[in-house]
Amino acid sequence: MRNPQRTVLVVSETAKFDLIRLREHLRLLSKLTDTGTAASGYDQLLHPDALGWWFSRIARDLDEIVEEIHYCPDIDRAAQQG
Repeated sequence: MRNPQRTVLVVSETAKFDLIRLREHLRLLSKLTDTGTAASGYDQLLHPDALGWWFSRIARDLDEIVEEIHYCPDIDRAAQQG
């Protein structure tokens, strides 16, 4: 796609905070599963039920964020005009 038309979507403040929280959860999960760190030691292994909880939480957060984002033609038109 060359020069695709940009569409302006409205993200509520709640959805923005949810995205920030989700980003921080993913960063924490990344650190907890990173090899060679204290968190990845044998006695610190994440159990499947804990990982399941993380993935369920992430999916629920994403569902809520997607529901909050919407298209607003008036805002889109104003953005396209400058």
